[in-house]
Amino acid sequence: ERVQTPTYLLARDEDSENMFHSTADHLNAFLVSEVLQSDRDKWQTVLFDRMPDGPFHSLIEKTFSPKNKLKRAADYQGRKVLFEELIIHLESPAGIVFPKVAGPKGIMTCTQSSLWLGFRAAVLRGFGLLDVPPPTVPHAVLSVRRRTGGKNTGRVFADEAALTKILKEGNAMTSEVVDLGSLPFDRQIALMRRTNILIGAHGAGLMHVLFLAEEAVLLEIH
Repeated sequence: ERVQTPTYLLARDEDSENMFHSTADHLNAFLVSEVLQSDRDKWQTVLFDRMPDGPFHSLIEKTFSPKNKLKRAADYQGRKVLFEELIIHLESPAGIVFPKVAGPKGIMTCTQSSLWLGFRAAVLRGFGLLDVPPPTVPHAVLSVRRRTGGKNTGRVFADEAALTKILKEGNAMTSEVVDLGSLPFDRQIALMRRTNILIGAHGAGLMHVLFLAEEAVLLEIH
């Protein structure tokens, strides 16, 4: 069997549910496509790992396999396949999303990186959210994390009620409190596109800042 479709083998980071670590995988996939000048719209992306689909399944498919449903290695089991164009994923620890790679004087300090802006545009375009105008009335989102019986989540606000009260007292603005981890990613990113002010505790979840409305601000609480 001969496969002419460019096939991308994506072996995700073992912490594939973490938005920071996953962004390293996604950014590297974008970087590889740009370096190779390979058309992502034609890709067949294969999840080349044993992890569950995870919360970013839709992001991967819409950005890196928009015309072909994501596959697994098991989909080729028992078949002899010749891939005419096979692209092997650059492992995420090499990603410039990590400060130890970017360095104190590296791209992490750049506010107008063409790589990051290109990646952002590619993801937003995949979800049909690239040309969404910012809200006419400033909208603030307090991103919270809540513990459940099955998950002992860290970095939980002890004074969430007080923070919520302050937001509600704001003038000429709207606000809401959201546990982003409880929403599917398509709803998360749609919410970010109509958010002018993102407030949250330091952590991986603040990678959402990539997809905020234009000229938005981030209030990071340590």
